[in-house]
Amino acid sequence: MPTTDLDPGAAVAVADGRAFAPHGRRWLRRDLLIGLTFLAACLAYTDRVNISVAALAMQQQFGWSQTQKGFVLSSFFIGYMLCLLLSGWFATRFGGKRLLGLAVIVWSVCTLLTPAASAVSLAALVAARIAMGVGESAVFPSAYEIIGRWVPANARTRATGRILSGIPVGQVAGLILTGWMLAHFAWPVVFYSFGAVGLVWAIVWFRFSSTPSVPSASSGRSCGFDS
Repeated sequence: MPTTDLDPGAAVAVADGRAFAPHGRRWLRRDLLIGLTFLAACLAYTDRVNISVAALAMQQQFGWSQTQKGFVLSSFFIGYMLCLLLSGWFATRFGGKRLLGLAVIVWSVCTLLTPAASAVSLAALVAARIAMGVGESAVFPSAYEIIGRWVPANARTRATGRILSGIPVGQVAGLILTGWMLAHFAWPVVFYSFGAVGLVWAIVWFRFSSTPSVPSASSGRSCGFDS
């Protein structure tokens, strides 16, 4: 008597995503993907808040007024605000993986350049902070595109929650670590350290995400993670 490889119960499970990928290696790879995206969100917020702690030492060194310091702290949001919609279009057009990796590189380089820009002029520092905001504007458009592409529908809420939890984790870590670094080192070390961590993350991200066998959420097949 002929039989099928998939019984009706399993077919239902496949249809709603519960059996979208076999247990084990593929789900582990998806967990790693979401974990790295969570770390990107953490890095975004550590790099965003570290200057709020370091600004006092920077103000004392460069003789900023309170107004100038406020302009430095707010300039990040100019780039962030202006490029959110554009980042969403780029994520859809080119894929969240590519955009997120590039975004982390951009804002990490801007973080590394912060001490040098500060030494050049206030305008150079403001420009670096605006560019940093442009980079960070791509974090969540990229993350949501990644979730939609690579995570089954019934697991997307959990994946979103895990990634968004990087916001408070990054803020707490950034504020605490920056305070500790300022107590033991000169303020430029803060930006060199966080910027270097971001570049290390980018290397790991592109190395991991360029390997195959990460199944797309739109099919049950394993396919290359190329976008």
